[in-house]
Amino acid sequence: MKSLSIVSCILVLAIATMGHAQNLEVVRVWPEKLLYGTKEPVQITVTLRNTMAAPQQADLFVTLVSDVNTKREVSRRSVTIPTGTTKVVVSTESHEEFGHEVQAVLMQNGREVSRGREFFTVCDHAPLVSQYSVHLPYAGSEKRLKEFEIPRIRNNYITMMELYFWSPASFGDFTPEGETWSAGELRHYNGNRAIIRAYIQGLHAHGIKVLSYVNHAFWGNRAWEILREHPEWAMYLGNGQWYARFDYEETGGYDIGPENYLKSSVCMVSFIDPILVEFGAQALVDGMKMFGYDGARWDGQWTVSGDYGKHDHLDVNGQLSPRYPESDEMATRNHLLTQKILRKENPEFISGYNYGVRIVEGIPVTLPKFFSTSIGDNGWILWEGGLPMSQGLAPGLNTWPIVAKVIANDTRMVRDVGGELYLHVYPGSPVFNSYLCAITFANRAHLSSPKNLGHWYRFAIRYGGLLYDRKLRLAGDDVVKNINVQAEVPLWWKDTVYTRERPNGREQLILHLINPPANEKIVPKEKVAPAVRRNVRVTVPVPAGMSLVEASTMSPDPDTHGISLNAVVKNGQTVVTVPELAFWNIVVFEFEKENR
Repeated sequence: MKSLSIVSCILVLAIATMGHAQNLEVVRVWPEKLLYGTKEPVQITVTLRNTMAAPQQADLFVTLVSDVNTKREVSRRSVTIPTGTTKVVVSTESHEEFGHEVQAVLMQNGREVSRGREFFTVCDHAPLVSQYSVHLPYAGSEKRLKEFEIPRIRNNYITMMELYFWSPASFGDFTPEGETWSAGELRHYNGNRAIIRAYIQGLHAHGIKVLSYVNHAFWGNRAWEILREHPEWAMYLGNGQWYARFDYEETGGYDIGPENYLKSSVCMVSFIDPILVEFGAQALVDGMKMFGYDGARWDGQWTVSGDYGKHDHLDVNGQLSPRYPESDEMATRNHLLTQKILRKENPEFISGYNYGVRIVEGIPVTLPKFFSTSIGDNGWILWEGGLPMSQGLAPGLNTWPIVAKVIANDTRMVRDVGGELYLHVYPGSPVFNSYLCAITFANRAHLSSPKNLGHWYRFAIRYGGLLYDRKLRLAGDDVVKNINVQAEVPLWWKDTVYTRERPNGREQLILHLINPPANEKIVPKEKVAPAVRRNVRVTVPVPAGMSLVEASTMSPDPDTHGISLNAVVKNGQTVVTVPELAFWNIVVFEFEKENR
């Protein structure tokens, strides 16, 4: 069996159990939620099928597997399976953070006849473990929501989702008066109160967090009504006009028609006055009470001209919008004021922003105090610059090695102050997606995508502790220089070596092995995959005073899996052989103190 590839082993297992599938079968293993809090009970439903005419007796074993390979049996019971399908519900607890695999094994007469599995994760702070998706909430009907939209989100292992531009105004109104209203940015649809509520409640049933879109500008029909009532809340140009865009060209060139100009136009907000900040924060609180969303992503920053330093704007009294460093102080003040109001209502309110850390490597953060305050407060950034980068269209960021370096550096900047970095991207071919996910996840960043990346998100759910644990530390040069990786071609690994402390006093050394692409240039429709690398030999030093407990490797290819590796320890060195590397493998060495 050792000579078989991972794919062959999986096929052999499938063939071995296929003969019993027509009699007794584990049809589905289903955790009630995809994301649990650490104090929540976990409920798992196992669906069994019996195709024989008579009821059958069998034994069902349900096990939770966490971290690398920590197993805990949570249920063992004899079951009578009538003809057709039946469901068995198992309740348990799991206070250990990060990913879990639920394994359900059906035994009859001491022989395994079928098995199934599924994944969930545990964390009290969703941005730490999630992948993200932005959706326009115009599902059309609650039936479509229930049967298509919500299952699609769940089945792609998305645990944090945004309702984009759903409200009557992007700032200042999140409580529509009627059952329907005009919503949307440059393209419009009718918002529907029942649909929004059903969306949020339906996602909550799966443990998925829902965030509202918020803009730092007045946008939408209701926004203009607010400005007519409060013209002092607008920013002005030197000629006394609102700093706003109205015409065809400034709305992006869409053929929107005159009747939609106001809907598609935007006016900058005067955040000089904290009264307006309080107004915007309270509007979000009111919307949260009405619909029950869990947080918000702010599109922009809490200042006007100082954030980018391109334009001079004035408030209604002719006061100039501040530039750096005053703009930094103002943005920080406004963020803290907003969070105070929101967290008084919901202490767990999730806050994110969409400005990039930097455009290209080397450019400093524009608002350093605001950045460290907002992101360090359990915050996160949605980096929209990932869109052109993921398409190979960003100048100077069109090859995988350069993109990997930028993601690594920017993720470190965000995590160094206590936050998480999300790259907003478009997926492409399976080859392209493999590198996009491998490079992003290996560098401890997250993804936001409007389309399906469930194959890789499933892996990130299961092994999230190896990707996002706050106890992960980049290994120093003194460690990396003593690691040796031998393969048919030089692999990418030196920049993604981490150490991790475990609660039981053990330590992990984690290496991400990436098989270099056949073409280093970013091509979203790339079809050429690199040759599979076999028998990759990895040698690592055993830390002083410690001994090896186990070595393992895990990969999303061909599907999420992990296997133990035979390790040879000699002269203070541990040597393992990874059977094969398609695109990306994680290799984990776990050590404990000697004489424990």
